[in-house]
Amino acid sequence: MKLSALDPRFEWAQRGRAVPAVAARLAGLARACKAGGIGLTVYAEEAERLEPMLDVLATVADDPARAGWDGLGLAMQAYQKRAPVLVYWLGALARASGRRLMVRLVNGAYWDSEIKRAQERGHDGYPVFTRKAVTDVSWLVCASLLLADPSAFYPQFATHNAHSVAAILEMAGRHGDWEFQRLHGMGELLYHQLAGLEATAVHVYAPGGSHEDLLPYLVRRLLENGANTSFVHRLRDDRLPVTGVVADPAARLAAIGPSPHPKIALPRDLYASERLNSVGLDLSDQVQMAALTAEMAAAVTGDWQAALLIDGTARKGAGTPAFNPTDRRRRIGAVAGPRDATDAVTAAADEFDGWKATPAVERAAILDRAADAIEGGRARLAAMIVRDGGRTVGDALSEVRETVDFCRYYAAPPAPILPRRAFCPDRPAKRTRSLSEVVASSPASRRGISRCRYSPARSPTSSPPALRWWRSRPGRRRWRRPPSSACCTRLACRRVRWRCCRARLARRWSPTRVSPGSPSPDRRRRPGRSTERWRQRTGPSCR
Repeated sequence: MKLSALDPRFEWAQRGRAVPAVAARLAGLARACKAGGIGLTVYAEEAERLEPMLDVLATVADDPARAGWDGLGLAMQAYQKRAPVLVYWLGALARASGRRLMVRLVNGAYWDSEIKRAQERGHDGYPVFTRKAVTDVSWLVCASLLLADPSAFYPQFATHNAHSVAAILEMAGRHGDWEFQRLHGMGELLYHQLAGLEATAVHVYAPGGSHEDLLPYLVRRLLENGANTSFVHRLRDDRLPVTGVVADPAARLAAIGPSPHPKIALPRDLYASERLNSVGLDLSDQVQMAALTAEMAAAVTGDWQAALLIDGTARKGAGTPAFNPTDRRRRIGAVAGPRDATDAVTAAADEFDGWKATPAVERAAILDRAADAIEGGRARLAAMIVRDGGRTVGDALSEVRETVDFCRYYAAPPAPILPRRAFCPDRPAKRTRSLSEVVASSPASRRGISRCRYSPARSPTSSPPALRWWRSRPGRRRWRRPPSSACCTRLACRRVRWRCCRARLARRWSPTRVSPGSPSPDRRRRPGRSTERWRQRTGPSCR
């Protein structure tokens, strides 16, 4: 059961309302599962939902109706850095409730989103391991802890890795109160080898539902199965030796050392040497939230005055009173009046020439200092945004981070301007011969050429890519069209395609269309097709 499916706002910020509501619904499902004699496993989700999930699990575990039923459990992700500590917490919960817990041990299925979410929100680190070898070692450590406490846990080892299966058989033996689990359609070759072993339970679990419900699940499993680091992918590769497929992750980790992945930078260093990423907060971390709440509470004391800096001096006055939009009875301060705003704009316009003459390096340094000052006072600024705009804490922090990112973005050195290519930026640049080069290198007796002038002012390149000629027999004229791939939907490619169509239209309606050995232009002119009509059709670029 996925707890976020029971309540759409199942998150840390809404734990005061969502946890009791989800716990009540899960307790009802647990009673129904107990009556039906089946188990109920709480599905593991993102790292920020782990603590609310544990609160719900603790509430349901203490339910008196659960007496005599050991079917409640949860899935635990080994790639989270707090996975071993979670085993000890679950053991204490099982002993306090007097019932065993089913624990399905998995590696984790949200690694990409966990990494990207931490980078987007500017966290100080990642909640998951960045190396596959560390995750495999964490899985083995958690497995040994679960097997060491049989009175508290019923372990369920969900894996498709041959080394993990062999390690469990070595640690627990072929007899014991535990089981293997695998996905339907995966790991069949591996678990087929265990068919002859006695007292080794292997449960196969699969999703259920309609085609619309199953399609996203199947696509995600297909991507996992086809990944280069997937054991299923490596198992079917005949070029890999057996020792490489069943390599010990502990030995691999000892060889590379206990260090983060070098190609996965911390969120702070997301933009490498170009600029720093703005610092954010993990709102699901109680320690960080407690510190932020204390700083915001200290910042809201007193009456705020929003003063304008005019000629370097803050002009304070009575101004217009400002009230909290969530409670109009609470006055938060005063803001500058219209006269002050007019004076500030006038002063800024007068000083613009001086700012424009300031070297770019000095202006960039000013923006960097402003970004550092804003980031240092984020708690005070967030408190102002919350009180003045009625925003949430998360939205207020996002506003502060956006301001910091803008300052550092414009302070960063500009990227070099790349030259425009002939057809499309996604294709390699190719030199296109001009029309004069084609005519000079091709005898008129071997190739028919249509006369069509070209306007360089309307071309994105120095020579028109559409004016390419196709080798043909004498008397025939063919145009080589631009490529029709999916990348040619950009603006430059659409211009080239339109120019080609205009050039072909000009050739068709041109009164001076001549080919070698053809009659004079007057006799080749189509009846009823005047020159003026041809000019209206083609426009100035092809005349």
